[in-house]
Amino acid sequence: MATKVYEKKFNKHIFEVWNDFPEVTDLIYLSQTHSNIVLKADKSSIGQVGDGIVSDHFPLAVKTADCIPIVLIGASEFSIIHAGWQGLKKEILSNQLIRDLSPTFAFIGPHIRVENYEVQQEFTENFPKSNNFHSNDGKIYFDMSKEVYSQLKSLYPEIIIEDCELDTYSHKELRSFRNGDKEQRNWNLISKI
Repeated sequence: MATKVYEKKFNKHIFEVWNDFPEVTDLIYLSQTHSNIVLKADKSSIGQVGDGIVSDHFPLAVKTADCIPIVLIGASEFSIIHAGWQGLKKEILSNQLIRDLSPTFAFIGPHIRVENYEVQQEFTENFPKSNNFHSNDGKIYFDMSKEVYSQLKSLYPEIIIEDCELDTYSHKELRSFRNGDKEQRNWNLISKI
C-alpha cells in the first residue's frame, strides 16, 4: 500500500511524493527512458515513452529514485519532468512543449543532493560549460539542483524557483538508487487543487 511521504501546495496545485504507486483517478504517467521527450497528457498517454508531461487538468506523475522531479507551472497548463543527468544533458527543459508552457514557477522535488552525488572526472565532459561541480578531498560531486536552476534561469529568466531541499539518499522514507533501492521508486505527482 502506498504511503504519502511529502506534500507541498502552491499556485492552486499540490505536489505529492508517494513511496509506491498511488491510487489516483485519471493519473497520467509515462514509460521513462532518461530522454528529452515531453508529451501532452491525454488518456492514451499512459505508458508512452517520455520523461515529461504537460496538462491543463489531468494529474501527472513521474517516478524517481535519485533523479529530479521538476514541476513547471504556466498560465494555463502545468508539467512534471523526470530529469536525471542524461535528461539535463539532452536539454529536456528546452523541449518545445515546455517552451510553449512559458513556465513562471518551478518546483524542484526530492533527489540526490550534491554531497551524495559523487562522479568521475570524465563525467564532467557531459556538462563542459557547467559551474555545478564541486571538489572535496579529491572527489568530484555534481550539483543537479544548481544545474536545473542554471538551465531554467537561462531559458526563462523571470521564473520563480522553489526547492524542497530533500535528499533521496539521506531521507529514509524516500527511495534512492544509490542507497540500495534498485527496483522501488518514488511516485511524484502534481495535480490541481
